[in-house]
Amino acid sequence: MLQIEQLILFLFYKMNGLRKRNAPYYILLGKKSGQTIQDVNYYGLHRFFYLLSKKELTHYDRWIQHLLRKGWLSEDEEGWISVTVDPNTFESIEMRGWNGWQYERFEQVYFARLSLAIQTLSYRHESVKRFDPIVPDLAVQQFISQWHRNHSLFDERVVSRLYEELAHLLKIEEQRDALFPIIFVERLTNRQFTGKTYEQLAERLKLNEFDVRLIWVEGMHRLLDRLSQQSAQYPILYSFTKGFEQKLSSVFLTKTAERTYELFQQKYTLEQIAEKRRLKVSTIQDHVIEIAYTVDVFPYERFIEPALFEQIRQQLSNRKDQPLKELKEQYPMLSYFQIRLILTSL
Repeated sequence: MLQIEQLILFLFYKMNGLRKRNAPYYILLGKKSGQTIQDVNYYGLHRFFYLLSKKELTHYDRWIQHLLRKGWLSEDEEGWISVTVDPNTFESIEMRGWNGWQYERFEQVYFARLSLAIQTLSYRHESVKRFDPIVPDLAVQQFISQWHRNHSLFDERVVSRLYEELAHLLKIEEQRDALFPIIFVERLTNRQFTGKTYEQLAERLKLNEFDVRLIWVEGMHRLLDRLSQQSAQYPILYSFTKGFEQKLSSVFLTKTAERTYELFQQKYTLEQIAEKRRLKVSTIQDHVIEIAYTVDVFPYERFIEPALFEQIRQQLSNRKDQPLKELKEQYPMLSYFQIRLILTSL
């Protein structure tokens, strides 16, 4: 079974038969909709958010059909998907080191920056001043131009330190996954060699193309984690993360929920926010649910008496996957909104 198929099975398994066939697609794609962000928070799927691009997910429907034909997935008349295969089949996915929610495909940007810097070094070392940059992205090219002004790609001390840091980091990664350093290095371009594609690497390593992609993304997330935690040990490599620190400090909300959050912080009621934004109160409630899932500290006491909140929260701790309709029947004193809000705290 392919890793990508195991990943899809794992996501459906975590969602406990309560989502339809496109739910994992939106998570892997990193769709910034209220429902997808709520799913990520509710089912604890942050690591898998934004792992793959739309192009990389072109064959998603084909994978779903294959899993259904194999009998590993089951789809009922209403479209709800359940996993019918033994969870041991994909248990290794639980141990993988992806961190998509935090990096939001920044690993692609980081690698592009580093690749262009190394390509520039290689050509300059042989006194070749003109060459076609391996990265066509203008923003990356401008970043490297600015980086060069601050650090100088012609300073032998900088070049030596960059090589030492990269060699040390990849040696550590080799102990975790011997394939990642190979994939990392062979994707780089220099004066003599053009970086290999995922397809070429898959053929050389006797793997599926998507397995190669997922190994690379996982390794890059671990690498970025280490750079963030040990920036003083890798100052040159860490310098290529410039600008990303601001993203880490921001609250991850959809744009419309972000606007609601601004008004919410100013103590406006939901009705007042709805009037100001010319939206339904139910829509604002959806935003508040998204906010409660996302922010570190949420003022639940604005909507539910604290003692009642804690009492119901304790009772729901082992029943959070129970259908909302059933929970409403058990707690008629609460609105659907209040029940959903309590569930965000579990």
